[in-house]
Amino acid sequence: TNYIRVFVNTTTTAKTYALAADTLWKDFDGNTLTGSFVLQPFTSRALSKSLKPAAPPVAGSGTIIREYWLNVPGDGIAQIPQNQPVSGTAVLTSLEAPSYWADNYGARIRGYVIPSTTGAYRFYLAGDNDVELYLSTTELPANKTLIASMYGGWTFPREWTKYPSQQSGVVNLVAGQKYYVEILHKEGNGGDAVAVGWTGPGSTSISVVGGPNIAPYVVPAPPIVTGQIIREYWTNVGGNSVSQIPQNQPVSGTAILTSLEGPTNWGDNYGDRIRGYVIPSTTGAYTFYIAGDDNCELYLSTNVSPGGKSLIGSIGEWTMPREWTRYPSQKSGVINLVAGQKYYIEILHKEGGGGDNVAVGWTGPGISAITVIGGVNISPYQAGGSPRFGIELTNPETAIYLYPNPVGSELRLSGLAEPSQVDIVSQDGRLIRQHERVQNQVPIATDKLPMGLYILRVSNPVQGVTSHKLIKN
Repeated sequence: TNYIRVFVNTTTTAKTYALAADTLWKDFDGNTLTGSFVLQPFTSRALSKSLKPAAPPVAGSGTIIREYWLNVPGDGIAQIPQNQPVSGTAVLTSLEAPSYWADNYGARIRGYVIPSTTGAYRFYLAGDNDVELYLSTTELPANKTLIASMYGGWTFPREWTKYPSQQSGVVNLVAGQKYYVEILHKEGNGGDAVAVGWTGPGSTSISVVGGPNIAPYVVPAPPIVTGQIIREYWTNVGGNSVSQIPQNQPVSGTAILTSLEGPTNWGDNYGDRIRGYVIPSTTGAYTFYIAGDDNCELYLSTNVSPGGKSLIGSIGEWTMPREWTRYPSQKSGVINLVAGQKYYIEILHKEGGGGDNVAVGWTGPGISAITVIGGVNISPYQAGGSPRFGIELTNPETAIYLYPNPVGSELRLSGLAEPSQVDIVSQDGRLIRQHERVQNQVPIATDKLPMGLYILRVSNPVQGVTSHKLIKN
């Protein structure tokens, strides 16, 4: 309930008023008050009062990924071939793998623990044969430490207290915070099991960690790649107009540029598109310029999204290379940019016959002369922006995975119920490649696939059709 409360000090001395911590207090200038405030003698103050919003629920998805390697003899953790392709993967709903599942295998379960309540926790590990439990102080794997283990022995499923090493020390966790967790498990022969339990605030009995307190591992976003941008081109396209560039058709090729400048006198009858991000080093007012032969258009977005782009410069005829001031339309208006912010930029360039060139420059804080944009101020286009899973999962029920992702020269799939058709599709829906009867762990060559973002469409009679993001580096 929202209402107004008026505080009045009718005394001859200053008076301090305490404010309830579970309430949001604001004055009529929009200032938020916390703790307490002081009123001078014979003064008053009106505050608006409302309940603070409830804390968001724990963000765990209730699933976590188990990776396993088959036909690996021995009992030791060191024998798990973690740098080799996995034999398969499975989706778990808790930090517990199936018991009596197989012999001679290794497994890794990794993801996040997300406590519901702030407080002191203790972790417990059970398994057969050797097992190790790691927990990070943050969501980063780099900060993980070994908190429990078992070597040269074994336990029954959920037998938490056979060895002292199965139990961690007290670990203080914050509600809603993601903590990277990793379990390594090596099975030799005989029975096999692995599980992780915990005790904590409000729970004195050991329970397996699961439900909203777990989530699958997400590969952290890589640092922004700067100093490069992608040029796409279509050859054998007549005319001088930008509208004649067949942007919805497969490109003839791509090239990596180190600045917003294409090659000069490269060819005739082609169109090209250069797109990515401008990242200013300094906050301030900038002016953009475009030069080119023949027709050119320059677009800039107000943010990272192409959807916010607008035309800020154009050429309806032609200019010499870096001839920035031949036509008024080559120059943008003044544009205010924020340092470190990514702004989507796109250049369309159509060449008919004769000489050809295209470049974009700018002036701004500390840049008095028009300078071609490059270096740390550009970055290649990357569609989307959602987190990337180490093994990307479209639907836990279908459990189809692809890795590595981003991919280099070779892609593998796992979780296929039977041989499948695999289509690689461009962002605008064009079929780039099609592979028939693909099986688990069989490599798909991707070395000649141009750099960019794709949709991998997988179909078979058992699992239907699923779609996955695929990034080619």
